[in-house]
Amino acid sequence: MAIFRVGVAIYLSAMLVIATRVSVNGDNSFLWIAHSWLVIVLAISAYQLLATGEVLRTLRDPAAWLILLFFGYFILMAATYPDPEIARQYLKDAVRNCLVSFLCGYLFAVAPRASAEKDWAILIGMGACVIAVFFLAAPQMRGDIFLVLQPGWTPQYQYFGDQLTVVLIGGVMLLSAHSGPWASGDYLPWSIVPFVFVAGFFAAQLVGSNNATVLMGMLAVALGAATVMTYWQKGMTAAACHFFLAVGIATAIWVAVIAAMPPMRIFNFGDGEFAAKVPGYASIVSRADLSGDSLAQFKLAPLLGDLAADKIVGNPGGYLHSILAVQSHLGLVGSALLFMFLAVKLRCLYSSGPDIRKWITPPILTVAFLATFFTWQPLWFLIGMLMPIRNRKSKKNP
Repeated sequence: MAIFRVGVAIYLSAMLVIATRVSVNGDNSFLWIAHSWLVIVLAISAYQLLATGEVLRTLRDPAAWLILLFFGYFILMAATYPDPEIARQYLKDAVRNCLVSFLCGYLFAVAPRASAEKDWAILIGMGACVIAVFFLAAPQMRGDIFLVLQPGWTPQYQYFGDQLTVVLIGGVMLLSAHSGPWASGDYLPWSIVPFVFVAGFFAAQLVGSNNATVLMGMLAVALGAATVMTYWQKGMTAAACHFFLAVGIATAIWVAVIAAMPPMRIFNFGDGEFAAKVPGYASIVSRADLSGDSLAQFKLAPLLGDLAADKIVGNPGGYLHSILAVQSHLGLVGSALLFMFLAVKLRCLYSSGPDIRKWITPPILTVAFLATFFTWQPLWFLIGMLMPIRNRKSKKNP
């Protein structure tokens, strides 16, 4: 079943390159190829999951029915909404952002560990796509600020940031299976992780995604602390010192590049031209302003929700930037299903043995609660990765 991971890795890497092209010049002409590939991967995966009985094991898990009911309810609400524009928008969000990301995360996590050689080949391919981002975007960078932003073009920075985040999360999770404190293999390859997050920081800033940049920092701190703590607990002093050295070198590179480059968006360069072109450039302030109508949206349809809640209260696009917005848009029905699933899976995760998902989960959920809508792709990729985790009394976790 390792074909799952290979197929999903190819799709995610391709989507990152496509997202870069979309962000740089609006070209999405290759999108249909990536989606066609995903359909093939999902078809093969479904056949193998049925043949191995994994589908039946999944359906025996009560939490699986919670998330399946959530998807059914979300899609039903979108498909039957009277406003065609709202219906089309949320059907797209439910399928592309939520369901596809969930399935990719699930397939990435449910596949058994392949040979180290195959997984390293996948990692090298994913890394090559991250490097390709710089070759595609860097020639379009402006000279006055560290940003791809051409006159008359609105950057698709959140779309790019979501794809970059998912690729890095998947890559780090895969690497942890063969290196670092959670594996029995060589610890030296794990030392590339600090450099991965430095590269992710600059890639996110090049396109202007503060959301992805902040998450990179939170994940780097969480994984760095987990790595050092676990090494020391295992008495692996040499590994801990080697990782400390890698962190020091990566940090020095990070500081040197920041000093040499033009101002970056994360440091609020935009009092002039950028602020005029991209409203809400100061992310924290803009999100705080958008939360003003959230109470009115919550009161609108508390049981079933209303997908146009922000529009109805007179502030189109002014939805609460938080996973809590599921309450205003899908009501108590949707929020109960989603949060019950998360509660069950998080309890299973933190009552199990060593697992890198224990350290990846808190930063993603923090950003999900404080800064993003409930259809945020990295959140659903994480939910998919949590799906195979079962109670300690049941089948061993993947």
